[in-house]
This record gives sequence, structure tokens and C-alpha cells, in this order.
Amino acid sequence: MVSSQGIMMEMIDLEKGRFSWAFVLLFLVFFLLALPATAQQDQDALEQYRQGNYARAAEITLAEIQQNPNRIDAYVVLGWSMLALGNYSEAASWGEQALRISRFDYRVLHILAEAFSMLGNDEKTIKYAQDYLAINPEGRLSVQMYYYLGNAFRRIGEYHHADIAFSTALHYSPGEASWWVLLGNVREQAQRFSAAEEAYRQALLLQPQNSEAQQGLRRISLQS
Repeated sequence: MVSSQGIMMEMIDLEKGRFSWAFVLLFLVFFLLALPATAQQDQDALEQYRQGNYARAAEITLAEIQQNPNRIDAYVVLGWSMLALGNYSEAASWGEQALRISRFDYRVLHILAEAFSMLGNDEKTIKYAQDYLAINPEGRLSVQMYYYLGNAFRRIGEYHHADIAFSTALHYSPGEASWWVLLGNVREQAQRFSAAEEAYRQALLLQPQNSEAQQGLRRISLQS
């Protein structure tokens, strides 16, 4: 025969179980409701960015980051928006924060390489562009990374490395006249005058009135 005390204990245990399940169900409801909201915020921010509403996209992502500081996609859209707005310091700052969340996200590395290139920080440009290429060598923005590398190496006087980087960029995107001029310049600085002349002439094939290429050829003619 079951005692009244035993029945009471079973009823208490049953109530506890009901309370526990109710708590779990309540948590799941809130969790599932939160997921679409976050996804919607991501989509809204990306849509605003694609429409050229960069300030609005940044506003949405900043609010999302405040709600969820580890939401890497929000940092990415925020970084893109800051680059588009010309806020390179902000792009670099948020990009470095994002990197602490996702160390090998090539999207973040692109943001950092571009931001620091525009800020003239050659050391960090080289670091992040090389990291991007190590992780995503065939990525859509690889050509741009080689350009950033070439420009950074050119500015610090590493002309051989700059030659390699610009040559690689032009291998994949040969129609950039300004890049041919930069390649001619680093070859000229390295006193590789014949190779420099070739690069300047290639720039003029693309842009016959390019004054920098014309001036480069005149300088080289004085070396002979």
C-alpha cells in the first residue's frame, strides 16, 4: 500500500517535471523566435548594402552587433559598408574585432587589407593580403589582394616583390592600364629599364593618352 506521504512526493516530482518541461519549451519558443529576427536583420543589412544605402546598412549591423557581439556576418556587412563610405579607420577597427571572433574568415581579411591599404599602413596591408591569399588563393578578390601587395611593396621600396605582385595581378586582369604604369614604375626604380618600357607601352596600348606612361617612356629614353 502506498503511503499518503509517498503519493505526495510523487505529485511534487511530477509538478517539478512539468515545470522543467514548461521551462524548456518556453526557452525553445524564444530561441526559435530569435532566429528569424537575426536572419532578417542580416538580410535587411545586406539588401541595404546592395542598394547602395551604406549608412543604413551600417546602422542595422551596429544594432545587431549590440544584440549579439559574436555575429560575424554583421561585422562583414559593417566592414563593407564602412569601406564604401570611405571610413577606412572604422572598417579597420571593426575588422580587427571581427578577426578575434573568426580568425580565418577571408571576408574579414579582405576588409582589413583594403582598409589598411587606403590608410597607407603598408605593414598591415601586406600581412592581411598575404593571409587572404594563403586561405583563399582562388578567391574572387585575389587579384585585388595582389594589387594591394604590389602597392605596399612599392611604397616601402621592395621593388622586386612589388614587380611579382603587380605582374600576378595583371596576369589575371590585364586590362588595368594604371597597374601597368605602376609595374613600369617599380621596374624603372629597380633599373630594369627594358622591362619597364614594356610595361609602359602596354599601358599606352590600353590608354594612348596616359600621361604617366608617356613620362615613363621619356625618362627611360634618357637612360640609353
